[in-house]
Amino acid sequence: MKNTIFLLLLCFLGACAKSMEVGNDKTTSTSTPQETQKVAASSLNKARIEHQENVIEVHQEFQQKNEKNEWLSTPHELELRDISFVRMSAFSLDLKGEYAVQFRIFDKGQWGDWTILPESREQANPKRKVFNGLNLFQEIDKIQFRSSSATQSPVVFRLFVAYNQN
Repeated sequence: MKNTIFLLLLCFLGACAKSMEVGNDKTTSTSTPQETQKVAASSLNKARIEHQENVIEVHQEFQQKNEKNEWLSTPHELELRDISFVRMSAFSLDLKGEYAVQFRIFDKGQWGDWTILPESREQANPKRKVFNGLNLFQEIDKIQFRSSSATQSPVVFRLFVAYNQN
């Protein structure tokens, strides 16, 4: 009986979507001590990452400022290779806050410029603040997010990954 319950529990856990939480420690282990020091302050803002088929969702909180007075996420390692494009959009249930969100991509050993994810003016869902989707035509080693101010609920960044069909 115990073996049957254990196997059922194991099957149930195996069927769940791969999910992990990042950024809830004061320090984040990285390859160099200098990089650890830079990332440590930004890791104050927690995130939960969910991987499903071709979709990656980053549930990013913006609650703590770093030493530069920014609401910044930790860099999230995605290692997206051999892709046709990535379609990124975002939403939040925080309707009252006045904030803008940005992202930057780390590829080929360097960070790109910060890019604003524009807020949608359409009212398709009046219970969400929605940010328009953008197509990204590059491989992504890491991605990092920031907000112009704190948010009352996480911003969910949704990345649809279209892999090359070759």
